[in-house]
Amino acid sequence: MPGSMSGVTVDDGIKKTVEELMKKKHQYAVFKLGVDAQNKNTWEMLARGARLPGCDGHGTTDEGTLKTAWEEFLAEYLKPEKAVLALFDWSVVPALSANVVGVQWCPDTLGVKAKMTFASSVDPLKKICESSSKVFIKNDIEDVSFDEIKKEYGNKV
Repeated sequence: MPGSMSGVTVDDGIKKTVEELMKKKHQYAVFKLGVDAQNKNTWEMLARGARLPGCDGHGTTDEGTLKTAWEEFLAEYLKPEKAVLALFDWSVVPALSANVVGVQWCPDTLGVKAKMTFASSVDPLKKICESSSKVFIKNDIEDVSFDEIKKEYGNKV
């Protein structure tokens, strides 16, 4: 796969994690931009999480459980000092008609250089994620609250 404008590519381990998430093996995955041994930017996995209780495979849960898990996820991984690409499987609540929600998180609190590097590097990873999910660009934590995501995307995330 061609790299981004900044030359960043996505390695097979990252691709495998995204594929596993889409196959319901993980509840979420979070990726950050790092630097490799040659001092080049590279995508790294920051975290991936186990399925919600009872949701292994194609199991489901209620909306309240998903909301709590989503809010804990946001608090843990969408920080004002770090840009990430975060994926979270909402399909565990069938009534939401949702699949995987992706957030390209680049908060306004980051410096210009960090925001430009992230923006010029995210496309190859985002393209892999968008094959089975919708990736939204957000920079304010209130824009990704459970109720806001649900409202903004009309239960068709």
